[in-house]
Amino acid sequence: MAKCPFCAEDIAPAAVKCKHCGEWLSQPVAARAGNARQEVQALDKPKDQGVLPYVLLGLAVLYAVSPIDIIPDVPVVGWFDDFFVVAAAALNVLQHGMGQQNRLLVQIVGLLKWGVIAVGAVLILLVLLLGAVIIKLFSS
Repeated sequence: MAKCPFCAEDIAPAAVKCKHCGEWLSQPVAARAGNARQEVQALDKPKDQGVLPYVLLGLAVLYAVSPIDIIPDVPVVGWFDDFFVVAAAALNVLQHGMGQQNRLLVQIVGLLKWGVIAVGAVLILLVLLLGAVIIKLFSS
C-alpha cells in the first residue's frame, strides 16, 4: 500500500484518485515515489529569480524621486502614485526573494502585491477624475 499525498491514508500504488479524500493524483503513487527524490532536490535548490525584480525596484524609486509623475507632486495627493509604485515593486522583490521557502507566505505576499496594484490604480484614476472635474468646473 502507498500513502495519499493529500490525506496520508493508505491507497493502492496504481491509484489515480484517492478513495478517502477524493483528490485526483497527477500520476499514480508508485510513479510519484520514483520522482519524490528529484522533487525534494528541486525544492532545496533556490530558484534563480534574476535581477528583474531589483531593476523594477530601482526604476520605481527613480520614479518616486523624479519630478515626472502621473499625478503632480502636490503634498499628500501627489504622493499616492509614488507610494503605490514603490510599494508594489518592494513587494515584488520580497516575493521573489523568498523563493520557495514558504509557499503560503509567497502566495500571501503575491496577493498583497496585486491588491496594492489594484487599490493604487483605482485611487490614481479617482484622483485624475477629480482633477478633471475641478478643471472643468473652473474653466467654464
